[in-house]
Amino acid sequence: MTVSNCGLGIADCGLVTFKSLFRNPKSKLPCGSTVMADKNLKIELERLYRTYDRTFLDSDPLGLVHGFRAGRDLEVAGLIASSLAYGRVEGIRRSIERVFELMGGEPYRFTMAFRPQGKGKKIFSDSRFVHRFTRAEDVACLIYFARQMIEEGG
Repeated sequence: MTVSNCGLGIADCGLVTFKSLFRNPKSKLPCGSTVMADKNLKIELERLYRTYDRTFLDSDPLGLVHGFRAGRDLEVAGLIASSLAYGRVEGIRRSIERVFELMGGEPYRFTMAFRPQGKGKKIFSDSRFVHRFTRAEDVACLIYFARQMIEEGG
């Protein structure tokens, strides 16, 4: 089940718990939204999937992620792309392309070899990378945290 048509974050909808929503799929949230049953959700997601196929990715930053084939590269690339997905699309795409270029086109390998005080951090600092208010050091930290998460959780 999912919350639909809320327009607000879950925290803004009051003290409704997900558990209570699962018990009563027709319940209303304080913000006036309703909960969509699993069957309706599946139908809606299938409709969206058919409507917005891969041709829509050409102008979307997510399209850059789909340039990778290996699952591990896709995961790391998706994390980086989503972390930079704010601002104008052209700027977002330029920034994501630049990070992937700095990573040598192999996000997973680069991430797993990344050392905070090593060559990887220097690559980003020397690049003078900036995406709006995100600096090279911020991307270096993200990559380091991603490496730690992969090492701990797989």
